[in-house]
Amino acid sequence: MDVAVKKISQGSRQGRREYITEVKVISSLRHRNLVRLIGWCHDETQFFIVYEFMPYGSLDSHLFGQNNPLEWVVRYKIATETASALLYLHEECEQCVVHRDVKSSNIMLDSGFNVKLGDFEILNLYTS
Repeated sequence: MDVAVKKISQGSRQGRREYITEVKVISSLRHRNLVRLIGWCHDETQFFIVYEFMPYGSLDSHLFGQNNPLEWVVRYKIATETASALLYLHEECEQCVVHRDVKSSNIMLDSGFNVKLGDFEILNLYTS
């Protein structure tokens, strides 16, 4: 199984808090348009989070890179699936979540150009 591994900054208090918050929040979320958490591990100084691998990378590489331009039907699909992920986070999950860093580099694409919103390092929780 291919995976993506995120390494959190080594040894900093902020990095530890970021890691704990991200693991707690992401492990409780389930939506078809959110990147899936596979696992995590840590020791005193290093923190790793393991996510499903997205073979088509991030949206920004398709918008600003050397890839062929996306067809409008694909762009529409990406927009509606991103909106679906945000609706889930803001209104449908048990504890509402504000992502606060939604940008094309955090919108990941699987092999069918399905959206998986990722990079939850700056989550903010609030009660609905």
